[in-house]
Amino acid sequence: MGCIYGTIAFCLSLIATQATAAAVLEYWYFIPVALVCAALYEILAMEASRQHNFVAMANAQFRQSFFGVGAQIIIGIFSHGPIGLLVGFLVNQTAGLTILLRALVFGNPFRGSISRNEIRVAAWLERRYPLYSSWSSSLDALNKWSLPLTMSLLWTPAIGGFVFLADRLIGRPMMLTGNALLPVFIARVSKAIREKSGQDIVPAFKHAFRRQFAASIVFTTAVLIGAPLLIPPIFGEGWRESASYIQAMVLVIAPSATLQSVSHIMQLAGRQKAASALIVSKLIATIIIIGTGRILHMEAITVLLEIAVAHGLFAVITYIIYRRIASVLAQQA
Repeated sequence: MGCIYGTIAFCLSLIATQATAAAVLEYWYFIPVALVCAALYEILAMEASRQHNFVAMANAQFRQSFFGVGAQIIIGIFSHGPIGLLVGFLVNQTAGLTILLRALVFGNPFRGSISRNEIRVAAWLERRYPLYSSWSSSLDALNKWSLPLTMSLLWTPAIGGFVFLADRLIGRPMMLTGNALLPVFIARVSKAIREKSGQDIVPAFKHAFRRQFAASIVFTTAVLIGAPLLIPPIFGEGWRESASYIQAMVLVIAPSATLQSVSHIMQLAGRQKAASALIVSKLIATIIIIGTGRILHMEAITVLLEIAVAHGLFAVITYIIYRRIASVLAQQA
């Protein structure tokens, strides 16, 4: 994921204006550090889900939301600007990592029982059986995390900051809700598959999706109505412009967030190729929209709204496919 992100970021910097690139270059060193933290967290979160260690996951997510966002707000109060947001992001990731590392790595009773040579041998033996969703999940993460950087390089750092702020205020709470429901959904479906009780799969799918959908609708409506009313008095008149970007970003984030709680249904059904095709298609559509907007000198807010429409269409298509896969999986079980 780091190599993919870094390569695309470098290509974007080549076509960015010199002034924009110089403004972003000051914070460039945060990218590899943030990627390492984010990648480690994602790996450990998946392992915690596999082990049904929901206590560690819940504690990690609580620490992320409390310390990460809290650090961003506190540093922002002292007017440290971009550095405050970036440091807050790193605090966000490392706060969750410490819990998961202690629960899964340092506290693992089997730590040290498998040698590095055994890992290399296993990787070589299984080289012909790649998990398609591994690299496509990296692309999906790229699609989520690259938008602030892309907007900074192709438009202005201020717009990139607005997009990043929107992700902090909107994306993080919605993702936490989905991640809280996802392990429960995985556990219920996995149990149904093991016990050959297929009739429980579709109800588990509907239960998780409806809860996430309801939370997304409530949160999206609150942000669309409240952003222009609350941001100027809280952050100052200088932040009034950010309200429209936050409204646009909630429309970008909400479609994918609505499906977060059931996003592993295709992996559970062994449909990694199809899941990868959906992810790659959405990424290509996003790149086309951004590239077209830049070539035609469109406003950044217009490009974000077009991305929101595209992600909304993909969410509808993805839901139909997920629902169908859940029915097929129930019949096979």
